[in-house]
Amino acid sequence: MAAGDSSAHWTLDRRVPVALILSIVLQSAGLFMWVGALTSRVSELETKAVRAIDAGDRVISLEAEMREVRRILQRIEAKLEQRPTKEALRSAPSRPF
Repeated sequence: MAAGDSSAHWTLDRRVPVALILSIVLQSAGLFMWVGALTSRVSELETKAVRAIDAGDRVISLEAEMREVRRILQRIEAKLEQRPTKEALRSAPSRPF
């Protein structure tokens, strides 16, 4: 490289206004803050999605349990319907032992 080569190192020209540098710095800071807030919102939504999946699994489990309870209740009702009524027991002749 030649000693007079202007591309040897980076320099800031005095013609660049301070306001431009400040605006670029402030915009960059704003961008980083926005990205940070966006990351926070995304992680919150991921947490909510996981909770929703867990809730869905619990609902499915509860539905299966309710089906089992209904099946048991139907069996109980069927057995109760097969039992003789009180009137039928009163009118039936007593059996000797």
